[in-house]
Amino acid sequence: MTSRTSLLITIASAVAVAFEDRPCASGGCAEATIRLNVATGRKRVLSEKEPDDTLPVLDLELTRRGTVVWIRALVNPTGQRFEVVRWDGAAASVLDSGPLEEIQAESLAISDGRAYWFAHGQAMSAIVDPA
Repeated sequence: MTSRTSLLITIASAVAVAFEDRPCASGGCAEATIRLNVATGRKRVLSEKEPDDTLPVLDLELTRRGTVVWIRALVNPTGQRFEVVRWDGAAASVLDSGPLEEIQAESLAISDGRAYWFAHGQAMSAIVDPA
């Protein structure tokens, strides 16, 4: 099996957020969501793959203030779930979660400091950048 890298980058306000997936046969590869301040070059890993879990990022958005919001799938021997995660530069918090089949994978959007997504058969939202 050959290694491959896929990279998704979102840029706003001199901050770039990237998701990288590097599977390989040796088992030494990883998945990570990384926040990069383009102005300073400072990087911070927001989430990394747990040894027994798969954490693919299904959608990723960045606010003008640099808050990162993403939808990730949690797939492990106990089941398949999703989480909508917010990271504001200091800590991550889960905005929503549930069975994987209840999330619309690429439904995440950001507008006026609020995140929107479709889950549980309805439109959901949360304030991610308080005024």
